[in-house]
Amino acid sequence: MQLYKYRSAATWDNPNCNTARIFRDGKLYYARPTTLNDPYEAHIEFDMSSCAEKAKVSHLRVLRERNRLNGNYMETLHQTWEQVKRNVEVQMNHIKNGTMDFHSYYRDVMDHHGVLSLSEERNNLLLWAHYGAEHRGICLGLDWPNTGLPEAVEVSYHTMYREVDIWAHTEQELARLACFQKSAEWSYEREWRSFSTAEYERYSNLDLTPEAAEKLRIAEGSGDTWTAKHIREQHTFGYVRPTVFGHRAREFKKESLTEVIFGARMELSDIALHKTEILGLGYVPTFYRVVRNKKRYALDLEFA
Repeated sequence: MQLYKYRSAATWDNPNCNTARIFRDGKLYYARPTTLNDPYEAHIEFDMSSCAEKAKVSHLRVLRERNRLNGNYMETLHQTWEQVKRNVEVQMNHIKNGTMDFHSYYRDVMDHHGVLSLSEERNNLLLWAHYGAEHRGICLGLDWPNTGLPEAVEVSYHTMYREVDIWAHTEQELARLACFQKSAEWSYEREWRSFSTAEYERYSNLDLTPEAAEKLRIAEGSGDTWTAKHIREQHTFGYVRPTVFGHRAREFKKESLTEVIFGARMELSDIALHKTEILGLGYVPTFYRVVRNKKRYALDLEFA
């Protein structure tokens, strides 16, 4: 599958030029979802209407999946069920009292990951105007399955935000659901996205309510070790935190870059310089140049 990345032209004598760094470093950058150019992107609506029992059943799968993703750490079903009951009770109290901004929480978690935007089209007038520096830039053609990067998934376009059960998905699943949908007004982009997940580690934390903290103080003060241990177990929760973020530059295989296309407004001298630099860095793509179709509002390609 051939997918395309539109870029501004490379400024080869500028070490901070992001386009030049793609070729020099052999890496493509995965951005934070909240930094995408449409502020309405990466958004979903939550259905919080589940009753407690249904929420527990859904959340059990989520916690088991979290444990699986954490590597070899697997709690017993009994331990996980106890965690489920505590989590659902705490979160339902937040929902009832309006004491937690779930949308902000999930958007923060979503930014642990990274997104790379691509298109299936190489000669789209609007894409060249918007992302190819007004037809003065370049377009990279990548044989995506051979890049060594995470798979690319076709974006779906909608007129309504997707509504999902807040209990039924891990944070990573919610991030993927949010990042692979866009407003129907963007459908001309024919976009595909590659999703770079964060890596996490698990940790435990004692999270006492004021009432539980007072009971623990009394139990420890009176030497009641059994009660103190029971209180600690009841109020110790499992969490995860990122160790490697998904938003970062990731290396691709040089041979997967099979095309480099130059915009219609790029000077011939700049095309020649780009070809020299790209070939000198060990890439062997086919070079094309965009030309105006003489009859239609369309773009054609010729060898450069």
